[in-house]
Amino acid sequence: MSILRVVEFVATRLRQGFSDDAIKAELAEGVGGETVQNVATDIIYLADLLRCGKPAEQCVEVLIEKGVSKQVACAAVDKLLGKKPQTDPESRLPLFDEDAYCKKLELVGLRYLEKGHRELALLAWRKLSVFNRTSDYVKLAAAYFYSPDMGPAPTLGFWEYFHVLHHMHQNFVPRTYLEVGVSTGKSIVLLDPRTRGIGIDPLFKSLYGLPRNVSVYTMTSDDFFTQIDLDAILNGQRLDMAFIDGRHLFEYALRDFIHIERHCHSGSAVLFHDTYPVDPIVAMRHQLLGFAVGDPWKILPCFRKYRPDLQFHTIAVRPSGLTIVRNLDPDNRVLQDNLEAIYAEFIGEDFNEYRKNIAENVNAFPMNLDRISNEVLAGIRWGV
Repeated sequence: MSILRVVEFVATRLRQGFSDDAIKAELAEGVGGETVQNVATDIIYLADLLRCGKPAEQCVEVLIEKGVSKQVACAAVDKLLGKKPQTDPESRLPLFDEDAYCKKLELVGLRYLEKGHRELALLAWRKLSVFNRTSDYVKLAAAYFYSPDMGPAPTLGFWEYFHVLHHMHQNFVPRTYLEVGVSTGKSIVLLDPRTRGIGIDPLFKSLYGLPRNVSVYTMTSDDFFTQIDLDAILNGQRLDMAFIDGRHLFEYALRDFIHIERHCHSGSAVLFHDTYPVDPIVAMRHQLLGFAVGDPWKILPCFRKYRPDLQFHTIAVRPSGLTIVRNLDPDNRVLQDNLEAIYAEFIGEDFNEYRKNIAENVNAFPMNLDRISNEVLAGIRWGV
């Protein structure tokens, strides 16, 4: 059995979650031989080095030192990089190309328009404004969606939550950033090149490529925080900014916040999506429509009761609001210590009662970037 065959076998089994001993046992049963066992041990060791961030060039040298030709060593490392275990970040995707992405949005809008889906076309073109594009497509979308009342009313107007994320990344430049729920990568590509970005999503499927400064871990957030050393990834730095948009259920959002806050500092900001539902049917725990936000909105009444020290504002942006939480305390354990009681109290909370004073309950804030900078984000000086 050739070295590359062994590499392919080991890489596949690692990706499937087999243990090192199980892989060696299966090889022994199917192929046998001390040589194959030794090669398998070396390949598993090599996979561990890559998983821990060792450069591919150094891993090639490890194999060369063991008598493997350079050509075979390079091919072996390429196979391992192409079939990583789930705990590895995606790092071989094409780079994000802003111009190509915006061109794609223009074409998508035109196709929708050709099929008679005017509003879908305008939705696609509206995203162009996130990248400060001023084409006729953006003007058409703005004219259709713009609402003169940009206050904290249920009408969320033209702006999307991407506009706020983009504004924060470009004007405050977080040194470190973590995103739970990367999905297709449409928000994590907004990072400034100077930001070290970490993404988490077990179902991540890139549609836009990734910036060089971003790594995405294809695993659940619960697994990430129990299995991955975030401090080591960030070289001991604290998180400046985090965005929670993962599983759309209260308890998951709460656990994500508990984990993330421990890696923050007092000047950090943690953002939640889907905290300002526009209708009770989309605020249910079980999705009934194609568009549903679930019940992460319960995180805010939970904060009011158990963490009154936290400061939060919910920006009135489409499609379902964006909450910015400040005054973080990485040493606070109130939420963790009362987790089961919090579940029992809030999981069954009724949105119909909550929505009667929703603007007040979410501490709604108008979508005005200057005011957000000067009031909601006052005092932040991350990378400026």
